[in-house]
Amino acid sequence: MNIKRLLPNTNKSGKIVVALYVLIFAVLLVAVLRGVGQYWDWTFPFYAEQIGTFFNRAADSWTRDAGGSPLGYSSDYFARFGISLFGFLQPELLIYFLLIALFTAGAYGVYKITSNHVRGWLAFLFGLAAFINPTIFYKFTAGHIDYLISYDLLIFLIYFLFYRFKPDLRSSVVVGLTLALIGVQIQFFAIAAVMVALYFILRPEQWRWKFLAPILLLPLLVNMVWLSYFIFGGADLANVSGEATKSSFKGASSANYANIFSFSFSKATLISR
Repeated sequence: MNIKRLLPNTNKSGKIVVALYVLIFAVLLVAVLRGVGQYWDWTFPFYAEQIGTFFNRAADSWTRDAGGSPLGYSSDYFARFGISLFGFLQPELLIYFLLIALFTAGAYGVYKITSNHVRGWLAFLFGLAAFINPTIFYKFTAGHIDYLISYDLLIFLIYFLFYRFKPDLRSSVVVGLTLALIGVQIQFFAIAAVMVALYFILRPEQWRWKFLAPILLLPLLVNMVWLSYFIFGGADLANVSGEATKSSFKGASSANYANIFSFSFSKATLISR
């Protein structure tokens, strides 16, 4: 499988756009190198020696619900494994590079989608707006790295479905694997599944029943570790989703537009060594 054929085309102008995104986000996120504000969901390693063992522990939480883990599941094992490979970096440097990569990749994905409908400079601004806003600021400052990873993957999935998908086995496998990886964050997993279903309902000419298996089974099998927690009654999906939503907006008033560029919460603790 040629991976380059699946990704957005990056011609000369595209490389310039990527470089500009890297430069802009590197400047805006530079304060992360001195420590980034954290909130109750912060799980990123505090010290370098914790990075190598990041894969071995489930996500922690600072609330008393369910023994300190209010959501009762851990679906981010692939993300934690990837992060654990960079134990040679200090946490501040690692999260700085990780955020720049995630912001740049996602912004460029938005740029590629919107550039098919608007002028290039406006598409560039749409890419910036997708990541420079109070919601994303709140998410990365609260430590929701999983959210950002799934957000990027959802952007790629939208691009792939509308501009690269073909009714063949390869495209079906790509959709299935992308859905599986989006499972890093459970809410995005549900959103992406509904979106894929709607895509084929509205574009029936793209559907082939013989490719149902990779699109359906790959996400289910890859995420069975945490899905089984709900399937066999270990947790109630409605209650978990309600708790997650309530927690997500509980402290939203702590952020304001000025903080977007200082990258600190008024009620957060800074990580620094």
